[in-house]
Amino acid sequence: MTGSMVDDAQARDAVRQLMKRFELIAAQASAIAYVLAKRDSQEFARLLEVADVAMKTVIEPLSDADGVHAQSMQRWMIPVRIGARPCWR
Repeated sequence: MTGSMVDDAQARDAVRQLMKRFELIAAQASAIAYVLAKRDSQEFARLLEVADVAMKTVIEPLSDADGVHAQSMQRWMIPVRIGARPCWR
């Protein structure tokens, strides 16, 4: 690895910035999911099922090949139950 090491304060600041960005991405994904679910709940349920298949057949094998645990990825996923009553009704 090349380059210079950063001090602890710089490393902590970089981590804080990344965490803020991840939180923004999660909030945007939640907003998109809300809009889609409200517009077409059946299509939303279908997309959740397709996304679950994609996670198991594409994302998890790639992360396993890269040495990343699927459990660490699941922390960032939004838990949604198919068929659950929407909270906006």
